Amino acid sequence: RMRSANKLEAFLKDYRIEKFADALTDAGVEVLDEVADLDDDMIEEVIKTSGLKALHVKKFKKAVQAYKAGEYKPPAEAEQKENETTAVATTDKAGAVATTGKAAALEKPAFISSRDRKDLLK
Repeated sequence: RMRSANKLEAFLKDYRIEKFADALTDAGVEVLDEVADLDDDMIEEVIKTSGLKALHVKKFKKAVQAYKAGEYKPPAEAEQKENETTAVATTDKAGAVATTGKAAALEKPAFISSRDRKDLLK
């Protein structure tokens, strides 16, 4: 539950609408996924409760709309997707294993002798 609350805090911070945190809590929103449950009346209630100015309200509505449309990617998720790679392992005639793809540039290639490979396969 605590991790989910941190996601909500990150969401508010990413959209620079942290000032809505108390109003969302008062509306019963405790975790990020619950933002998707806010209907128009609830959104207006949160806005009214927050007492914030027009530009903050615009940012808040934009953030909620983006989340509901699936356009919001938490920073860790966005970074993870950017760094996702697939490594392809190939063996040459001598039995050496080489890694290709983006992962190869990030890691030392693994070379395994035939004897070591047999041990690994046991």
